[in-house]
Amino acid sequence: QEVLSVADFATYDGVTDDTTKVTQAVAEAVARGTDLYWPDGSALTTANIPLLHTVRHRGPGAIVRGSDTFYPDPTSGRTNTLYLAASGGSSSNDGLTASQPIDTLTNIWAAVANYGPHLAGKWKLQHAAGTYSGYHRVPYQLTSEKMVELLGPDVSGHPNVPTAIYDNNAAANKVVSCINAGMKIKVKDIKVRECESTGIEMSGGLLFCENVHTLDCEIGIGCYGGDLYVS
Repeated sequence: QEVLSVADFATYDGVTDDTTKVTQAVAEAVARGTDLYWPDGSALTTANIPLLHTVRHRGPGAIVRGSDTFYPDPTSGRTNTLYLAASGGSSSNDGLTASQPIDTLTNIWAAVANYGPHLAGKWKLQHAAGTYSGYHRVPYQLTSEKMVELLGPDVSGHPNVPTAIYDNNAAANKVVSCINAGMKIKVKDIKVRECESTGIEMSGGLLFCENVHTLDCEIGIGCYGGDLYVS
């Protein structure tokens, strides 16, 4: 299979702004239906890269944006963070920094799924403060080497109330639903309210909840045939 190298487009020195060139490399990979190779080193970017998460990535390289580093082909010892915001987010954002957040957990899961089906490394899905809604299901067959962390802003733990809130307005929707036996999920500093069904549901996998608050849910946290740890 043909593979394009980002280094054929970008300066790739970690100093020069490669936003335009990386955008061109991603667009070319999408047009050709090829993988995109990231050699050792890093590409400095300053803005959103459209379609970044629709391409299959290979190689040890990284994308640097501000204080964040994203590894398109993460290995066991690396951590990727994707950001989402209820206000100001967009489905067309790449989520690599808090300044270019994705709008919903569903769209973040869709982005993360491209790096599966088995996620290497550690993944953090960082929520901004705000009120979110909707039913968000973890893609089928997605498994993880380490915990995939769904994080609200740090409120210094229990009993402080999380500022990232999922409010389903009494709809019969689950906030997080995962039926993947090989999936490990940690939910921290998130509140779920007004859910006629289960707020956070895990079936067959590992669910760890830390300072998760639920209110007016039929079942706040449900774990079926898996392992549940609550702190």
